[in-house]
Amino acid sequence: MAALQTIRNHGALIVGAIGLGLFGFIAGDLFNAIETTAAFNKQQAGEVDGTSIDINEYNQLVEERTQVRKIMLTLQGQPGNLTDAQVQQIRDEVWNEFVRLQIIEKQAEEAGIQVTTADIQNALVKGESQSLQVLVPFFGTPEGKFDYTRLQEFLKTKDQTIAQAQQANDDAMLEQINSIYTIWKFSEKQLRQELLQSKFYTLLSSTCVASPLIAKLDSADNNQKRVIVAALPFNAISDDEVSVTDADLQAVYEANKTSYKLNSPVSSVKYIDVEVRPDSADLANLTAEVEQIAEQLRAGNDPAATVAASNSLVAYSKVPLRKDAFKRMTDIYGRLDTAAVGSVCDVYFNPADNTVNTFKLVSKVQAPDSVLFRRVFAVAADIEASKTLADSIVTAVKGGASFVELAKKYEQPTDSMWITSAQYENSALDANTESLINLLNNTKKGEVAVLKFDNNYSMVLEVLDTKNVVEKYDVAVVKCLNEFSKETYNAELSKLNKFLAENKTIEDIEKNALTSSYMIRDIDLDAASISQDAYLPGLKDAIRWALDEAEIGSVSRIYECGTNKEHLIVMALVGTHEGYLAWDNKSVKEGLERLAKQNKKGEKALELVGAPKSIEEAAKIANVVVDSALTTSFATNARVAGVNLSEPALSGVIAGAKVGDFVGPIKGAGAVYFVQVVEEVPSVVPYNETNALQTATQKYMNNIISMRYSMYGQPETNEELVNALLQDVEVVDNRYKF
Repeated sequence: MAALQTIRNHGALIVGAIGLGLFGFIAGDLFNAIETTAAFNKQQAGEVDGTSIDINEYNQLVEERTQVRKIMLTLQGQPGNLTDAQVQQIRDEVWNEFVRLQIIEKQAEEAGIQVTTADIQNALVKGESQSLQVLVPFFGTPEGKFDYTRLQEFLKTKDQTIAQAQQANDDAMLEQINSIYTIWKFSEKQLRQELLQSKFYTLLSSTCVASPLIAKLDSADNNQKRVIVAALPFNAISDDEVSVTDADLQAVYEANKTSYKLNSPVSSVKYIDVEVRPDSADLANLTAEVEQIAEQLRAGNDPAATVAASNSLVAYSKVPLRKDAFKRMTDIYGRLDTAAVGSVCDVYFNPADNTVNTFKLVSKVQAPDSVLFRRVFAVAADIEASKTLADSIVTAVKGGASFVELAKKYEQPTDSMWITSAQYENSALDANTESLINLLNNTKKGEVAVLKFDNNYSMVLEVLDTKNVVEKYDVAVVKCLNEFSKETYNAELSKLNKFLAENKTIEDIEKNALTSSYMIRDIDLDAASISQDAYLPGLKDAIRWALDEAEIGSVSRIYECGTNKEHLIVMALVGTHEGYLAWDNKSVKEGLERLAKQNKKGEKALELVGAPKSIEEAAKIANVVVDSALTTSFATNARVAGVNLSEPALSGVIAGAKVGDFVGPIKGAGAVYFVQVVEEVPSVVPYNETNALQTATQKYMNNIISMRYSMYGQPETNEELVNALLQDVEVVDNRYKF
């Protein structure tokens, strides 16, 4: 009871305490939710119309496509390594596909379109989908078509084949199976997306129907007319003869405003890019080093070891090459004819590729350009047994045994093959390949030779034919890149730091840049600009600063960019834009000035031409050019000799004119025109309404959709429809943050 009385006496205080406790509980949950949401948002690579993709999922898709690209390159006999630019291209492909897919999926869902398992199965059986074509090399018919039964057999036996390969320690087989399976899973995913898009476009195409009148007019568009055209090009009027005001620029801006719509926020930046270059001292030091290398070559040192130790951009090959193989090195190519065998070229600097060079012509030989041969591998338990087996095969062939029958005996291919100089020139060759090529070049037609490897197999080869004996060169090339030293780099960095310390504002930087030999440039940056980091590593941090951290008027630190940090970049943020780029943005304004001046020149040209009564009078006007052999139709935009611009307005006027009509003046994109219609040339194809309706419908559908596919079966689209739908969708690209 006492406790109850205490509660009654202090009720308000207790209720307040409970209220505070509840607020703390609720607020704690709220703050936790905010922190969780913030952490979630920080992991988002981007968002399309409310659907997001986190950075881990995005990176996984990039890695998946990268692996497929590498596998395909390897299977095509190309190096499987990708450059930074190629990887960035894949990153952009993945993002663009994500954006496109969200747009299509939303439209498909609203239309009730789905891709079912039966759809997938049917597409696999037919084998005609673009996404499946990448699988043809593995599961194709002799006619080059996808064969679903072969894919099924592979999937059915995959695990068993993997187990057998693991038991036999056959890593090559394991890698091949996994590569093929990776490509299949990627293609399967692409197939579903392709079918969804195909269903959507099929539904859309059923809504696009041309009327008989439109079909008739479209067919008439192909009727050609031969005309004589007199044109006063706008470029005959100098820029000094016209002037434009800000009002003119704003009028052009409003007329073309949709061209300046932004898909993401833009930061307008002024920047300095200092490219660090080697100075005279760096060149002198490198020249001295190459002089020492040249002396080693003159002294008879091993060319391979000497070149390998020189940091030469060109590796030494023991295989003599045709002179044409050196064409890509024009400085070396031009000196070969005057070089004597055994001589070493005097050291020289080649400004074309910024290298210091020398070379030694080790030898010249006469060797066939092409060799036809066949081979049998002598595989045994160890090196000695392999050599013994190879010698026995050679003895048998020399004794009259059939090379083909011996190949069959050892269960090896019996076919022959040509090897040509072009196949191995300009390629990096390993020691075994060098030995094989040299052996083939030195083996006469009809002879048998053995190439012995440092393992348990040897190669017995027979030369069947040789063609086109040419002169080949064994050259040890030393081509060393002239690079800046640490001292040169530090000097440039110190100079730029000093300049920034003395000029802390954008105004001061612009005012004093030229006196310090710095060039100020302008650029507009958005989320997509991050792709430039692939070409200039390190630029990503500078772009992040401009988009996320900088305030208008602020100046960045120095960013060291490039593969060797050869670019020193400083940025200053001058403005930000959302929705549309402003008319007075520097890049926009420059474009507007060109358009406005063109319009003014068009008005000036109309004044200059007056009102001639005939094509002959029009041809006499100063600076007029005449095209007397123009044949065109409404279906193709006219292009007049002497102006060389596509002119749809001119085509429209010509289509509406009759034979004998003199029409003008016509203000086009690049000139004022006068036209005399000489003759009408009707289409030789008779009008067929059914065909015309189909053609017209397809034409207008193609104006909406233009679909193509890459070599990997991925859709690469340039779609007016998707671009139009994007105008009403919010797209957030955060990839630059990662």
